[in-house]
Amino acid sequence: MLLIYVKYKTSRLEYTWDFIFKIVYKVNYKLTDSIDEIKTYEGPKFAYASEKIENILWIWSSNLLFEESIENKITESNDNIWGYVLFPSVKKESLLPFDLPSAVFWLITRYEEYLANYKNLDEHKRYKYTCSWLFKNDLLNKPIVNIWLERFIKILKNYFPNLEIKSNANYNLISTIDIDNFFACKGKPIYKSVLNTFRFFLNGRIKISEKCIKFLFTHKDDPFDTYDEIIKINRDYGLKPLFFILTSEKTKYDRNLNPESTLFIEKTKSLLKNSIVGIHFSYYSHNKKSFTFEKKLLEKIITCNIFSNRFHYLRFNLPDSYQQIYDIGIREDYSMYYPDINSFRSGTCTPYYFFNLKTNRKTDLKIYPYNFMDKHLLHKIGSYESILNEIEKNIYAIKRFNGTFVLAWHNENFYNIKTGLNLKDWYKKILEIALK
Repeated sequence: MLLIYVKYKTSRLEYTWDFIFKIVYKVNYKLTDSIDEIKTYEGPKFAYASEKIENILWIWSSNLLFEESIENKITESNDNIWGYVLFPSVKKESLLPFDLPSAVFWLITRYEEYLANYKNLDEHKRYKYTCSWLFKNDLLNKPIVNIWLERFIKILKNYFPNLEIKSNANYNLISTIDIDNFFACKGKPIYKSVLNTFRFFLNGRIKISEKCIKFLFTHKDDPFDTYDEIIKINRDYGLKPLFFILTSEKTKYDRNLNPESTLFIEKTKSLLKNSIVGIHFSYYSHNKKSFTFEKKLLEKIITCNIFSNRFHYLRFNLPDSYQQIYDIGIREDYSMYYPDINSFRSGTCTPYYFFNLKTNRKTDLKIYPYNFMDKHLLHKIGSYESILNEIEKNIYAIKRFNGTFVLAWHNENFYNIKTGLNLKDWYKKILEIALK
């Protein structure tokens, strides 16, 4: 057993060491605030404190994990070996050149987002990736938390070669599909179908506009009705897709069918036969506090409980959005991503539990960070070969650290979106890479 001395135990402290030694790695460890116990213990041990204890291996602490407040007082430096780090050590005797646990905690709790003001938000009031510490230090495209922890584990093994340390996870792939709109034309007035057809054409979505025209004459093969194909592709790869369904009244940004319509109900029930269904909380769900209403509406249709969510437009704020969906029974969230860039928003590829900094409490809401979304392909400037290389590189990193690769797609993006770009082929190609 690994014994860690701390001056006193806090929820922040326990949450962070649990993440390191129970979620990412499997290490039998114990925290103690007894000086006598740490001094007399003869097994692997170290102290995590602001001051060194004589003759005991020591990691310097910045005290962040012993506090309860939320303050903007980070320090940072560029270490020769570790690169850019948070909370650099002020004592040379420390085993590490920075307060690793605090840096990990700061990133996975998204501490900086609690301090955001209007200057840090985009037009949809989402935290801008350009304001993140990771982006400013060119670390946003790396699972830096996992990289740091791998190096830390190697150091521990050097000091304690007999300490049993195992990876506590296996690489996993989760295929997710957002349903912002069940159909392009089906179930909609003729004038709207015609307007949509012109809009798709003007936006270069030629294949979809062609299918819309065909549907207008035959009432068959709506271009967004790609569900059977999605399910078949996933089945061929041994996967079961997770569909996030938008269930709300219509607004400027929420344009799905009326959830009480026969068409909506029938399609939702059909999906449940071969896939998993989650909620896609609407654009205004936080403002309107409509989480409970939207969730119950979907649960009524599928006659079972909903546990998974992705926020529409990835529009949420911390900690309120997470706390509110947790309070109504959501236990998995797939929103931890920046919509504008491939990224590891919280610095890790390992799913972890939401910690509310305002209440200083860990919850059972599991956050699944993800690194790629199909819409990124539509706005990426550069060759598609370079995009594929970037995706491969990130998947390789996730596999290396036994993380979870969450692929985020949209049902409407299975046919050609722009000339020369077939998103269905890209979907299959990414699945192949992820399952190698």
